[in-house]
Amino acid sequence: VLERAARGIEAAEVVLAGGAARSAAWNGIRANVHQKPLLVMHDTEASLRGAAMLAWNITNAGSWFSADRIEPDPGAGQTASALLERFE
Repeated sequence: VLERAARGIEAAEVVLAGGAARSAAWNGIRANVHQKPLLVMHDTEASLRGAAMLAWNITNAGSWFSADRIEPDPGAGQTASALLERFE
């Protein structure tokens, strides 16, 4: 993931699993701040699944998991950017 980011390859979406993925409010904030669709795993306790997903993604074999998709609100992304500037 870090190697792709270093090459300037942006993620098309963000996938969440684990305890932090349980909060619908925080998930909406994450989608808005990142301005990327968010996939929240139905099996939120399967944190180890992330490593398997990365390996599966490398093979370009397609999707194999069940998740809810949360789309970002473009207007909220502008608000998040403005707030970030105040703290930098």
